[in-house]
Amino acid sequence: MCPISLVPYVCGAGASVPGCEYGPLYARDHGLTERLQNAGIDAVWVVDPQAHWSGPYGQVAHADLPPRGSPERFEIVAWHCQSLGRNVAAELRNGNRVVTIGGDHSMAAGSIAGMAEAFGPEAKIGVIWIDAHADLNTFESSLSKALHGMPVAAFLGIDKSLAPLGPAKAVVMPENVIYAGLRDVDAAEYDIAAAHGIRLMSMDDLRAQGIAQALQDSVTQLAGRCDHLVLSIDLDAFSLDDAPSVGTPVPGGFKPEEIVPVLAGIVRTHAIEMVEIVEFNPQLPGAEKTYDFLAQMLCDLLPARIVQKR
Repeated sequence: MCPISLVPYVCGAGASVPGCEYGPLYARDHGLTERLQNAGIDAVWVVDPQAHWSGPYGQVAHADLPPRGSPERFEIVAWHCQSLGRNVAAELRNGNRVVTIGGDHSMAAGSIAGMAEAFGPEAKIGVIWIDAHADLNTFESSLSKALHGMPVAAFLGIDKSLAPLGPAKAVVMPENVIYAGLRDVDAAEYDIAAAHGIRLMSMDDLRAQGIAQALQDSVTQLAGRCDHLVLSIDLDAFSLDDAPSVGTPVPGGFKPEEIVPVLAGIVRTHAIEMVEIVEFNPQLPGAEKTYDFLAQMLCDLLPARIVQKR
């Protein structure tokens, strides 16, 4: 069984609400590796979150963030995305599975670019996007100018101005993105999706079809046309009762029992090579509860070591 490499994204500059930059630090300090190892999961931090937090784009930069939409704010996010991409690429090349811990969802532009770097330009990458939001805005279409609303447009190559976040060109084809949990999609995102043939499956659509069957069928089809799969999970996809510490909460999210076992089956059946957990904001109320949910979900999703019987 491949070891699990934990890679932090210690950046919240892509978000509208500050605080999720502390997510990886909180997870490290509250014993995420120990909890995973106690569950039989061979996981270690391959980059110490504190190393990035202590650097020029960490605590110092986040103490007084430039305005959203400014080149200075973009520079902070780009540095973290590029660093994440390099670390992801290195671990995947070493044959490890990767779990990225954020930080805001802008990180997906860097992490998925890193996967493309690891496996080469011909690799067909599929993305399972679990989120209340489509994150499909371009820099021009975004009203907030918050970069965590743009990573899909970045790795699909829809907005070339986002290339400094990691993907110099499209690294995923539009038909190879599966959405689940959508409950808050901008009008501009619907237009972008229609123009590029992207299917936006809402939470209502998913529940009407049956969450387990709809997701399993979609992922099976995705796996049939892709070489490598990513599971990108925004905690705002879930019920606020279970994951309250998120910066852009939307009511009506998944209950753990209706989605986590499905995702666990998908990870095991299709050997997902990268899982990312984003938007945990320990600066908001309910941090302990949200962290416990995050940690338990990883224990449920990740493959444990196989113990040989004598």
